[in-house]
Amino acid sequence: MNKIKNYIAGSWIEGDGEELVAENAINGAAIGTVSSAGLDYAAMLDYGRFKGGPALRKMTFQERGRMLKALALHLMSIKQTVGLILKVELEIYLPTHRLEDNFLTFLML
Repeated sequence: MNKIKNYIAGSWIEGDGEELVAENAINGAAIGTVSSAGLDYAAMLDYGRFKGGPALRKMTFQERGRMLKALALHLMSIKQTVGLILKVELEIYLPTHRLEDNFLTFLML
């Protein structure tokens, strides 16, 4: 089974062992195992205190909003590609409602 890594302090790290089986939220199929055992929590806190925190504090509220908007626009731009992958690989069909488009319109105001 696929071992899902944790993104910690700028790199992807596997935990020790298999603590949890991660399941597909749509069909319940197992997609991999994940573990937080053996991870360096002190290093995570230091990274947040000395790298992540200062970087966010330098940004204004508007800059943070623009960063989130850029993420939303990127996700919308790859939505069809992701939908095709889900359809072909997992036989999952994305809903046809337009809620996400309304949300994007709200972000663009």
